[in-house]
Parts: sequence; C-alpha cells; structure tokens
Amino acid sequence: MRLAYVMVLLVCTLIVSRFSGDVFKKLDNSLTLDSQKVYVLIRGDIDQKKIEDILQNKLVSGITYYLGWSRLNPQEGVYDFAVLHKVVGLVAKAHKKINIGVLPGRWSPLWVGGTGAKYMGWIHQDNYVESGKEENSKAPVPWDEKYLSHYFEFLHNFKLALLPDMEYVNSIAITGGSNTNGIETNFIADQQEMNRVGFNFNNYTTNWKKIISEFKQEFPSTVLTLSIHNIYGDERTDRVSKDLIRYIENDDKIKVAALAFTDDAWFRKGNQYADLVLKEQPNKIVLQSIKIYSKKDNESGFKAMMKKGVAIHPAWIEVWGEDVEKGYLN
Repeated sequence: MRLAYVMVLLVCTLIVSRFSGDVFKKLDNSLTLDSQKVYVLIRGDIDQKKIEDILQNKLVSGITYYLGWSRLNPQEGVYDFAVLHKVVGLVAKAHKKINIGVLPGRWSPLWVGGTGAKYMGWIHQDNYVESGKEENSKAPVPWDEKYLSHYFEFLHNFKLALLPDMEYVNSIAITGGSNTNGIETNFIADQQEMNRVGFNFNNYTTNWKKIISEFKQEFPSTVLTLSIHNIYGDERTDRVSKDLIRYIENDDKIKVAALAFTDDAWFRKGNQYADLVLKEQPNKIVLQSIKIYSKKDNESGFKAMMKKGVAIHPAWIEVWGEDVEKGYLN
C-alpha cells in the first residue's frame, strides 16, 4: 500500500514538473515576443553609454533613430554619415535592430534655400516632446521641384551609405512630404500661408505618392513606414491618409505608423485619427508614443500606454528614450 502511494506521488511529481517546465517555457517565449515589439526612440546627438544601457534591456528590440537631413548633408554634394554608422554599430554590437528616420522639414540644410527652392513659414509649437514654446519656423515647400531634386539625390547617397549595414535595419521611415518634421502626412500653416504656397489636397497627396515611390525604388527589400496624420491648417480630415493607405495597401513592405499613440481616452475606435491605423491588420501598423511621460513623472500613464499598445498588438511599439532611462520599461 505504502509502495503504491509512493509510486502515485512520484508520477504526479513528474507530471507537475513537466507541466511547470512547459508553462515557464511559454512565459519565456512570451517575453521574447514582447521584446521584439519595442523600439526606443533616440534623437539627434547620441550618448553612447545611454544607448548601450538601453540596448541591454531585454524588453528592447532595438532603437528608432531620428536625425536631421542637414546633419548628414551639410553642404551641397557633401555627405557625412559618421554618426549614422556609429549608431548602427552600437545596435549591431548588441545584436539588435534599428529603425531610421531622416527628417527634412525644419531640419533641411540651409544651402537648399540658396539653390532657389521655395520656402514657407509657420508658428511651431510642440508640448509633448519639445519645449512647448512657440517658434517661428521655416522649411522648403514639400512639392517644390528643386527641393525634391536635392532630397532625392541625398536619398540615393543615404541608401549607398547604409548598404553594408542593411542586415541591422528593421525599417526606414518615408519622409519628405510635409513641412514640420517631414515625417507625418500633415501640413501646418495658417490659411494665408497655405494659399501663398499653393496648397491643395490633390497636389499634396500626389507629391507624397511620388516620394513613396522614390523610397520604394531606393529600398525595394526594406520595410518602410508611412506616418499618417489628419491636420491641414485649421482642418481635420482623413482624406489624404486614406488615399495614401489605399495606395500602399497591397505592399507588404510598407507599414502604417501612428506617431500620436497615447493612453488618453481619445485614441480609440471611432476617433478619426485612431481609425486610420486601428482599421488595419495589427501586423500592418506601428504605434509610437506621442509624449515623453517622464517629463511629468507619469510612470502610470506610460504603463497604461504600453498595456493599451500590447492589446492592439502592432508590428512594434516605439517609446521615448527618456522614459526608458527612467526605468519605466521593466
């Protein structure tokens, strides 16, 4: 009787041990999957130690790196990709990946204006990831032919510089079609300035399609992202982004990005902006946190944003480096 009891206990122990192992294996796999979804956003000047620390976080798949066109192309015909190679090198050393966004708009080289490219101006203000102060800003008119000629020439040289390191590139942002940061499909200006530069929805959308085609030609095997928006002067409309999403819907290499993702209640189904991505298949979309939560010591908001993002299950989520440095991603 005692022997039978011991045998039953031994069998039960083996079953529980095996079951527990399977459970922990699934948890480990789940964590690995989660880590592949999170990229940390870094801008401009780099702090090597901070980037190395960020890349050591097991929940981080890599970084999203934004830098201005002017930094890489300071003079006409002159290119300096040293900082880009340095960042890619850090990512490669950590065996992770990088998303790259070159920003024209306000960060276009000053020499572009000297070649006769048409410029425009507006009052810029960003309370989320910048100072929040109003600034007089200027940038090339996005559909100006001289501007586009210079930008496309840069894009080709940018591609050549990246070729040796493409295995570490997760995606490249399609940029150049807007005036503020050059990355989102919006247009920020007052009505008088929009009239002066000849803005209309058809030409604006056509120009974005031209830029999309140029990126596809330069990076035919690379995942690209298109960052949608719905603000054009004083008007909110989804007509431009819907048209562009239809234009790329059959291209598996292009993902639709929302750079204004937030834990705030407005980002939900039924909201015009949010619907642009929420109506897409999850693996077709990218979500980027609209704000640096640590600016207001709002760790709970960051956690809520991440929980909301994981529930949507996009291709990946992008969060700001400042929040990760604070230890919010753990």
